[in-house]
Amino acid sequence: MGDSTDFTYAEGKRQAEAVLFQQATFPVVAVRFPIVMGVDD
Repeated sequence: MGDSTDFTYAEGKRQAEAVLFQQATFPVVAVRFPIVMGVDD
């Protein structure tokens, strides 16, 4: 628990996903598309 300023965006997203996976009454999946910025990515 904490204020929104206590967590980074990534940590907040991780915690939200964790709650959904543990408590959702419907099927849940996390999809993470890679970000390609250039030739060497």
